[in-house]
Amino acid sequence: MYIVAPGTGRLDEALTNLAVAIRNNEMIADILAPRVGAARKTDKYWVFGKEWRTTQYNDKRATGAPAERTRFAMSTDSYSLDSHALASDIAAEDAAEYSLGNLAQESVEFNTSLILLKREIELAGMLTDTAQVTQNTTLTGSNQWSDFAGSKPGVDVEAGKAALIKNGLLPLPNVLAMGYEVYQQLVNNPAIRRAVVVSDQKVVGRALNASDLAMYFGVPRVVVGAAVKGETSPSFVWGKHAILAHVEESASRKDASLAKTFVWTNSEFTGGNGFAVRRGPHSDVTAVSETVGVDFYYDQKITAVEGGYLIKDAVA
Repeated sequence: MYIVAPGTGRLDEALTNLAVAIRNNEMIADILAPRVGAARKTDKYWVFGKEWRTTQYNDKRATGAPAERTRFAMSTDSYSLDSHALASDIAAEDAAEYSLGNLAQESVEFNTSLILLKREIELAGMLTDTAQVTQNTTLTGSNQWSDFAGSKPGVDVEAGKAALIKNGLLPLPNVLAMGYEVYQQLVNNPAIRRAVVVSDQKVVGRALNASDLAMYFGVPRVVVGAAVKGETSPSFVWGKHAILAHVEESASRKDASLAKTFVWTNSEFTGGNGFAVRRGPHSDVTAVSETVGVDFYYDQKITAVEGGYLIKDAVA
């Protein structure tokens, strides 16, 4: 058992594992910004230039002469793993009367979902911002994919692929992410339906899905962000945009992933993967209750802007 502080509570290992396991299928942050373990709360990582793909040298050497010297750029960027935490007070009377399960687990699920939703909203804000994803295009009028007669979604996505390759991305983009409203228009696009039907006669009479779109656009994976924010006026977190990206699930020395989520692996503060669930008696001794809190130490970063292409306002 991990000790938080004498007399103040403890890190609950079982509930920490519950928090780590919770996923919301409508959320795509873990796909677009995979989690990478970080031993230090604040640190730097190396960033290499792309000269090895774009610079030409005179490699013809005269007899006895030295070879021309090459140079490649190296720099660093940094991350800082902030604590994102929410907590609930659980009355002992309520816990005793609650017969549908465990109120501590209910609290963990509730607060973890809220933390992950906030993370989703933050990442969507980053990746749909033309100032941050600098390889981008904005569609208007008949070019928007909701105009079935005038738009050319396939051409737009291919233009994005070409931009990524020319600007330094060695591996091809492997994910096309889109908001749910974009997905709705694409699966109902008559031209896309006809193209998929020609290649697979079995789809006649059924609705298209993300796998069909992946085949049409020639990308390994299409993911749909269907998470919703707002209580009184709900809206889709990922809006009406699409993002073509290269994503590597684990970190490597030549990682060209658009984004990463750094999480703290320090086992004294977390369960080893960024999450911690702490519980203990209420701070007021007269309160017959306990406090259950969820903590997630992370930082989301655009780690290789060359790995992303934003299609802003893909649909009207």
